Amino acid sequence: MTDRALTRLGGTCAILAGALLPVSAIAFLLMPTAQQTWADPAAYLESFAEAPTYALIEYSANVVGAILALAVVIAVPYILRPVHEGWLRWATMIAVLGYPVIAVQYLREIALIPPMAERYMMADAATRAATAANLYLVFLDPHGWISYGAIGAWLLAINILALLRARWPRVLAIVGIAGGIAYWLIVAGTVLHIEALVTIAAAAGVILAPITLIWIGLILRRWSP
Repeated sequence: MTDRALTRLGGTCAILAGALLPVSAIAFLLMPTAQQTWADPAAYLESFAEAPTYALIEYSANVVGAILALAVVIAVPYILRPVHEGWLRWATMIAVLGYPVIAVQYLREIALIPPMAERYMMADAATRAATAANLYLVFLDPHGWISYGAIGAWLLAINILALLRARWPRVLAIVGIAGGIAYWLIVAGTVLHIEALVTIAAAAGVILAPITLIWIGLILRRWSP
């Protein structure tokens, strides 16, 4: 594959991944309140057993978006070079780690939660309590260090490099940096158990990340060596 073909593919995938983020966000807003937070695992399982559709849409959109984003991660260095090669390679590698973790995380939720919720509804009180207590074992990255943290660090790194070298518009770089900070605030809120911080940061990320991805996608598709 030529450099031009790779950047065009990365650009297309960036636009599609950016478009899927609002789909995920809308599905999240439409799902029952009990499914929007895992604070009460028993309520989550009961709600999921009764109405799983929007949760499965959200999880599926996040899986596809994360897989598409890998093509973006691989393509971005072509339009950033020459920059500090060490920082660029580091940022690329952690994003190559982070996006698959996101994809696998949501694939686990798609595969494991429906049968878990079904068994929960048919179980006795003791089994229900045990199932609810173990719900968090579904998480591959409970605090989001590798998923949200890695992607946030990648967004910060590539947009700071782009800003320093004027590789793309200043406004895009600032939006991307803000998106990276939002992702790290999700991690901080999760670790510190500050639900309001997670909610605010996630809302900011849902707004900023699609703008960043779609705009980068347009630049990638127009790029030529």
